[in-house]
Amino acid sequence: MCSKLFDTLNVWDIVTNLYSSLLHATYIIRKHLVFIQKQG
Repeated sequence: MCSKLFDTLNVWDIVTNLYSSLLHATYIIRKHLVFIQKQG
C-alpha cells in the first residue's frame, strides 16, 4: 500500500512538472505572437 501511494505521488509530481512546463511554453509562445503582431 505504501509503495503504491509513493508511485501515485511520483506520477502526480511528473504530471505537475509537465503541466507547468506546458504553461510556461504557452506563455512564451503567446508573448512572441503578440510581439510579432506588434511588429507587423
